[in-house]
Amino acid sequence: MKYRLVRAGRRAQELPIVFPDRERGASKMTPAIALEAVGLCLRLRFLGRS
Repeated sequence: MKYRLVRAGRRAQELPIVFPDRERGASKMTPAIALEAVGLCLRLRFLGRS
């Protein structure tokens, strides 16, 4: 979303999300989730219409 906003000449500000229960412990992110996120970024970059 931020990429499309910036390409459209708009401004965007990111705000961190804090998950208090996840301050310590193991991540639930799997390699498949990480690859899905990378794929989405690439799709937005190269196939986006903005």
